[in-house]
Amino acid sequence: MSDYLDDLVNLIMSCRIPREERCYEWLLSYIRSLESDVSREFLDDLRKNRSQHLQILKQYPAAAKILEDLDLQIKLRGGFKSELEDIVAVHHRQATFFALGQEYHAAGASRLTLQLLDKLHGVALQEYLALAATQADALCSFLLQLREVVVSGKPRRVILLEVPIGNSLIVHLLSKLLDPPPAALISVSLSRNDKQKDGITRGELLKERIAAFKWCEGDVLLYVDEWNSGANFNSLCSKVRKHLPSGVNLFSAAVLTQDSAHAERYNSFCSDHDSWLAGWNVVGAEWRRVLPSLPTSFHQGRFFFWAENDRMAGYRKMQLHGVIFCSIDETIELLHKDDVALRRAMTQVALETDLELPSEQEDFNGLRANFNECYADYQDCVGQLKSCGNIFEKGPEFYDFDDALQPILSCYHAVAGNRKAWLAINTAVTYLHQFASLNPPGRFYFSHHAPTLVRLSGHDAIIHTTALEFLGSRIQSLCG
Repeated sequence: MSDYLDDLVNLIMSCRIPREERCYEWLLSYIRSLESDVSREFLDDLRKNRSQHLQILKQYPAAAKILEDLDLQIKLRGGFKSELEDIVAVHHRQATFFALGQEYHAAGASRLTLQLLDKLHGVALQEYLALAATQADALCSFLLQLREVVVSGKPRRVILLEVPIGNSLIVHLLSKLLDPPPAALISVSLSRNDKQKDGITRGELLKERIAAFKWCEGDVLLYVDEWNSGANFNSLCSKVRKHLPSGVNLFSAAVLTQDSAHAERYNSFCSDHDSWLAGWNVVGAEWRRVLPSLPTSFHQGRFFFWAENDRMAGYRKMQLHGVIFCSIDETIELLHKDDVALRRAMTQVALETDLELPSEQEDFNGLRANFNECYADYQDCVGQLKSCGNIFEKGPEFYDFDDALQPILSCYHAVAGNRKAWLAINTAVTYLHQFASLNPPGRFYFSHHAPTLVRLSGHDAIIHTTALEFLGSRIQSLCG
């Protein structure tokens, strides 16, 4: 009972402390627990430049949320002491330092602070890759063996099939390993939809990309991917085989987890795969490689060190229309129900537009009534806002987020720009920018939309380039 009361008192007291101060004090404790040279340097920077850090954590709420998310993950794992050797913990650490560095860069932090955050991220990323070395070596060895089979025999063109982001890192490695290099790369961003009544299907997206390619007699399409339960790998192989022209051969291979053999349809999927490879005169089981597990004690640990890691794959992947619409819609609902949230949002709007905000409750009631009218108008056009993004259902690829966002916002404006609903949308966007983020549970809100891909470059691609350098060094070691 006393522990419960202590926790309750601590919770009440923490709520009285400004968010930025809570996050700052937590960051001090966390950095202190790491006990490395670079962490000590950053700890010194935190203390000497306290006002800078507090200002950033206050003015850039996403930075505070990054730390709060890591705090929650650490509590779920049992505290700081569990963080040092487990690959899941180290992954969260490197991801946190990278994301925090981006927010600090946007906030105009000092060069020294940014350099130290880069160092912290670099150290954590190298620790993560080192912990994944056994699995990485097994992957590289598998790809080296695969190279020998695919390029042996008579000369033929090899085309790689990429299905971002699951096999993107594998495809990047193969493109460097194959000699001669692959003739081409077919990259297809796929939705989760297999029902025609719900919109364009995965099979149709694959068919469209395969039909658009100029094939030659004897071409080989090489597809290497993850096999968790095997259902997705089996489904994609079946769809690709169905749409490949006569005279083009598919060679499919997969990496499996320690749990893959326990999946319900494992034996039937293996039988299918064996039959597909029969014409290659190889043993199918040799091209279903079980990789070693990662060193983690957490049940929810990653199966593969690259799994669901957009940045390691070299992309940012999200269903932009789904993310934006879902975030705005949820925020408008929040503002409709929560007076505190609405006042916070309108206070920020006032700061940005020189709008005079009423201070008395009676006047605020008028503001609330006005927003409710905008909310009602938003409900009248929300269906149009949902459907106006269907032009993005094929998941186009961009090289810049601003380029990707602009067409979607233009579609929204065409629907609601001259309506009261636009004020509700604008207020929600302001609230998201200052007090939340574009990261709703519904990252794939529209199941029939393929994700939008944004290729990373420069500093944004540091996780990808570091991983490729690491894997390149492992391949060199394996080759002697």
